[in-house]
Amino acid sequence: MLWHAANSAAFLTTPSSHLDLVRIGTLLYGQLPVPQNPPWDLAETWQFKTRIIHIRTLPKGHSVGYGRMYHTRKPTRIGVIPIGYSHGLELEPRTTPWRQIKHALGQGLKRQHFIHHPQGPLPILGRVGMGLTSVDLSQIPEAHVGDCVTVSMRRVTASAHVPRIYYLEGEMKCMFWNHTIFSQGGQKIGARGVF
Repeated sequence: MLWHAANSAAFLTTPSSHLDLVRIGTLLYGQLPVPQNPPWDLAETWQFKTRIIHIRTLPKGHSVGYGRMYHTRKPTRIGVIPIGYSHGLELEPRTTPWRQIKHALGQGLKRQHFIHHPQGPLPILGRVGMGLTSVDLSQIPEAHVGDCVTVSMRRVTASAHVPRIYYLEGEMKCMFWNHTIFSQGGQKIGARGVF
């Protein structure tokens, strides 16, 4: 008989739980389940990439993002990327009590999200829209339309198999599934989802 009790977190933190076998899962995807650095390098097994599709300089006081809730504090060079809420950006399951409390407290506990350009991080400006997101290009003047950027997001929220339900003022307005385009070497090799 074989004994096994250690998942990824226990594998990293509790050697006495290893017994005969270990059952790592999240480590296989390059994700750390505990805030501890292992003795080896982990790398994410996937990345969500897109391109900057529009660049514009906005004057001070101009609204940006879904709902026009953010206003520029100075003339600001912004970029637009064709990814948003419908693709899983900034989606976060709210099933645990901690997530419910965090959501109820609102923006006070919300961390700043960034899009990653090869020259540095791009802060997201305003609220993410259904299919577009605005980013601050002020610190990266060499950014151009067509530049490839990497989007930090959870694999589960990017899945084409997860339905998106859009609520407004407590009422369900629509439900849809994500669309995903697969590419290899810059060439489209497949697609999944509703377009």
